[in-house]
Amino acid sequence: MNAPIFLELERQGVHLSVSPSGELEAEGKPETLDRLLPSIRENKAALLSELLEAKNEAFEERAAILEYEAGFPRGEAERLARAEQAGPKVSYWWRLHFPGDVVRVHFVPSGDTHDGILRAHPEAIAAEPFELSTTTPPETLSEAQEAAIRSWLASIDERSQAVIDEVLAACNRSKEYRAYALKPNKEH
Repeated sequence: MNAPIFLELERQGVHLSVSPSGELEAEGKPETLDRLLPSIRENKAALLSELLEAKNEAFEERAAILEYEAGFPRGEAERLARAEQAGPKVSYWWRLHFPGDVVRVHFVPSGDTHDGILRAHPEAIAAEPFELSTTTPPETLSEAQEAAIRSWLASIDERSQAVIDEVLAACNRSKEYRAYALKPNKEH
């Protein structure tokens, strides 16, 4: 690895990454980027090669952990490892994988990222976001249903009015979302 240039860029507050299309991306203060751009351009091929190699090594390591320690078939392990590398997608719904082939569905009213959901559930081996297929309910929430959902949100210390409004709106858009929010004894 071209450690000196990576260390200097990091010291200067510049973060390098590889875009989904395979291009080198640099983030930092505009004046710092302007000053360091000639050096980045001069070393672009080597920097890109090293970043791609590091990304591939991290992917292979994570896929191997999922395959050998969690017991996923290789194809599924690679799919999960790829999803983890995709970046900070925020999702309300997560499929959490635990040792012993245990899979739990978890709902996060305010949404969470892959890293966040794994921090909240350190015993989980893998997490994958998903979207519920939605069927619009024939009627809006009744007063009793809305009160039950508000009570549940209060019980999990959800105080953000924006989140509460989004959960209630989602319950009016989706039968599945509503069924989950009204389900007794759900995991929070």
